[in-house]
Amino acid sequence: MSYAPPAKDGVHYLTAAYNLVAYGTFSRAREPHPKPGRYREPLWSGLLAVGIWLHPSIDTDVDSGPCIYRGEGACLGKVSQLKALSVALMLGAAWLAALAAFALTGRVVPAVVACGMVAFSLGLGGEANRFYSEPAGAATLAALSLGLLHAARRPPPRRGALGVGALAGLACLTKAIFQPLLLVLPVLLAGVWAAGGAPRRRWLRSGALVLLGGLLVAGPWMLRNQIRFGSPAISGRQHNLLYRAGLSELLFSAYGDAFLYFTPDVFPLRASRRAVVESGTVRLLDNHHPAGAYQAGHARLMAVKREAAASGRDWDGMAREKALEQIR
Repeated sequence: MSYAPPAKDGVHYLTAAYNLVAYGTFSRAREPHPKPGRYREPLWSGLLAVGIWLHPSIDTDVDSGPCIYRGEGACLGKVSQLKALSVALMLGAAWLAALAAFALTGRVVPAVVACGMVAFSLGLGGEANRFYSEPAGAATLAALSLGLLHAARRPPPRRGALGVGALAGLACLTKAIFQPLLLVLPVLLAGVWAAGGAPRRRWLRSGALVLLGGLLVAGPWMLRNQIRFGSPAISGRQHNLLYRAGLSELLFSAYGDAFLYFTPDVFPLRASRRAVVESGTVRLLDNHHPAGAYQAGHARLMAVKREAAASGRDWDGMAREKALEQIR
């Protein structure tokens, strides 16, 4: 971890954390007494807010908002110490990934490999250094994976089913893209349990408890957004992300290349990674390359918004239509 100042998304998360501590309001707006917002997911900003509140050298009554969320002047060193939260989450994610690999295979070597791939991931370390939410997302996803591996074998007791649902709720509050899991996981698990011969009453009860656990964790935030913004979406940018992905030209086969490219450069995968680099797929995976899938999807989404504004249509519906056309 370096003393590099927060960047882009990291500024958003730190701003929301500062506003929580200073004003008791979740918002990325950089102004005194901001209005409530929902642009970002709440869990990572909430953890940062706890870090700011507990930090002995950060005083929101003295240190200004820009000083904290941009790491300006004397605040840079103090704010950079909050990266310890990201390091702790990375180590937790590595340990949980090892436990999940052991639960899946029953062998130590895959567990050690999984632990090393997460702990020494350059991509994840880079996101942690910028105050991004990926370490928190990795930790919650690894914990959910471990819970699912144990739960899939047989319907768990009441607390276990509630716990799996709660982990799904935490994953949603960290990365809004996981929100559909709240409804999908109970159905999938119930199907697995029924196929495994579990009594009907038991798999129905356990599935309902998984759903209840997720709603107990994520439900209050969804209700807050429904009341304030008219939508239960965890984040206000979920549709943007999904439509931008749908409007990009990234083929499904490229996701396998992305896994190889962003995996640590270990010997068994070295030849495959070299083939990905030489194939030119890296250009599509580069978020900053003008011809990359990210920039292409973003440009098309902005064009849809301009077209919708000119025609008086709802851009959300128009983007959905065009994204589905692109996928087909």
